[in-house]
Amino acid sequence: ALRQLINELQPDLIQGPEPVANRLMLRAAWVVWQYHRRTGTPYFFPMFENRPLIVKFGTIVGFMMQFVLARYACDAAWVYVLNRGAKQTLQSLGIAQNKMFLAHWGNWGIDRREFFPAGNPPNGRGNHLAPPAARAKHPIVLFVGRLSSAKGVDTLLDAWVIVQRNLPAA
Repeated sequence: ALRQLINELQPDLIQGPEPVANRLMLRAAWVVWQYHRRTGTPYFFPMFENRPLIVKFGTIVGFMMQFVLARYACDAAWVYVLNRGAKQTLQSLGIAQNKMFLAHWGNWGIDRREFFPAGNPPNGRGNHLAPPAARAKHPIVLFVGRLSSAKGVDTLLDAWVIVQRNLPAA
């Protein structure tokens, strides 16, 4: 359906999907890439994935996905890089720096080099979380993300047993 639609519309520029997001996006990226190869139509895409592909997919599939991403990104007109991990992945694949444009879209967790729960950071820089008096009386854990194992909710639920044992009021 996507192939037929792109062929009918004959776009001048395509925003392609991130090919490593899931199987559907991989197939859609293939269609975009094939159309580009046939017509020369430029495309760009956002890169969200902040984990190394070997970590996300395992060794065998991870290497295959690195190959796919490298070809797709190399042929793209540009890539919107949405976090440091995504940029590092593309750099490790040899994608030219001038193809990557940082568009800080979101934050995946807290960078512990910048934020500390109390006191001064070792290097004297960075922001501080709220002082202890402004915090809740009991520890609170907040999960923000899609409820799926890919987003770590299974890990959080497994860890909750340890949290409850050590911090029963949490």
